[in-house]
Order: sequence, then C-alpha cells, then structure tokens
Amino acid sequence: MLNIAGFGFEDDTAMTYITPQDIAEAAIENCDPAADLMFISCTALRASLVLDQVEQALDIPVVSSNQALAWHSLKLAGHSAPVADLAV
Repeated sequence: MLNIAGFGFEDDTAMTYITPQDIAEAAIENCDPAADLMFISCTALRASLVLDQVEQALDIPVVSSNQALAWHSLKLAGHSAPVADLAV
C-alpha cells in the first residue's frame, strides 16, 4: 500500500452526493505515481461509471469494490465465461 485518500464523509447517505466525475478527479489526483494499481473502495460510490477514464489517465488497472464484488459473485455462481462490461 502506497497511500490512502478519502472524501471524509462518515455516512453512506452523504457518499451518494459525490458525482462520478468527483470520484475520477480524486482518484487521479491522489494516486501515488509509483502505484501498480488503484482500488476504489466504498459500495456507495458510483465509481464503475469512471473506471475506464481513471485507468486511461493513470495507465494502471483500476478496480472498484462493487466490481470486485460482482466478479466474486459470478465466480461463486460458477460463471466462467468472460464478462465484457460490468460498468452499470
């Protein structure tokens, strides 16, 4: 782990007011240049809408907690085929 950054909110309701563009800007601004990847945590954040944008800006893989949850759920369900897009 190189660094951690957050929005400073303490309840999930407030998190819903953060726009996807705010998420992208914060991710890009706060990523340590030495990072191999970025993990965007918090299931209340709508990060899936900007994952591609952040990946392109940083040139590293970017994974959100919702995306990881979806992948894990598919694995538990026995789904082994590739999934083209989980950005919903």
